[in-house]
Amino acid sequence: MEIISEINNNNPVIVPTETVYGIISKINKESISKIYLIKKRSKKKPLTIIINNFNSLEDFVLEIPINIKKILETFWPGPLTVIFKKKNNDICNIIGTEKTIGIRMPNHNFLRAILKYTGPLVCTSANISNDIDPISIDCIS
Repeated sequence: MEIISEINNNNPVIVPTETVYGIISKINKESISKIYLIKKRSKKKPLTIIINNFNSLEDFVLEIPINIKKILETFWPGPLTVIFKKKNNDICNIIGTEKTIGIRMPNHNFLRAILKYTGPLVCTSANISNDIDPISIDCIS
């Protein structure tokens, strides 16, 4: 799949999600810096991590409170981003300097198929920062 190849070559790609078109990439400095450049986004604004399964949470979060676990079981996969206290490890620190991290498990078949091949990725809307969210491919400039 060409999209998988682009992602594996540290290139961000634009994909549909269940809410807007998003830009996704691997979780590494090279790929993430490309997203910030493309979007003209402040590096102070963190990116969201998207995952394909609950086990991936262990790589990123310190704990999953029991009340949050019940919410996740009800609403994931789906268009819900949850903010967790993040682990202090290399992969989490690439995302940003905040002590928290946003994670989402999308419910879009195409995006979930990509995640099966790539593992967790970073994701944000595919618009220039502060522009209107791209709800169709025509909205992407």
